[in-house]
Amino acid sequence: MEDEGWDVDFYAGCVYNRRRTPEEFRKLLGGELPEMPGDIYLQDDPPRVYKVMRQIKKPCFPFKIMAAGRVRSPEEAFKLAFQSIKPTDCIFVGMFPRIKDEVKENAYWAMRHGAVSS
Repeated sequence: MEDEGWDVDFYAGCVYNRRRTPEEFRKLLGGELPEMPGDIYLQDDPPRVYKVMRQIKKPCFPFKIMAAGRVRSPEEAFKLAFQSIKPTDCIFVGMFPRIKDEVKENAYWAMRHGAVSS
């Protein structure tokens, strides 16, 4: 989109590659094909995506920073996100607060790792 010069105010993008083809999975997994390829979140994806987002001049809004609740540490996901984005970027965080108070927990991690000092 940047190369095409699209007239947009910002970009939003998933920090995990959710569109890998079966051939890409076979290459990554030594010929194996996962049973549920639509439910795979690779740990090396976020750093690659954040690197691209930092190169884009317009604001970016990364989402799915916690891999749909599959990350081992929500704190580390927030920490990585806030360490990796530009000052003009924001993060989107989805929540499903039926088991625990995810709103409170995510607000805590955002305040702890995303606070901007003046």
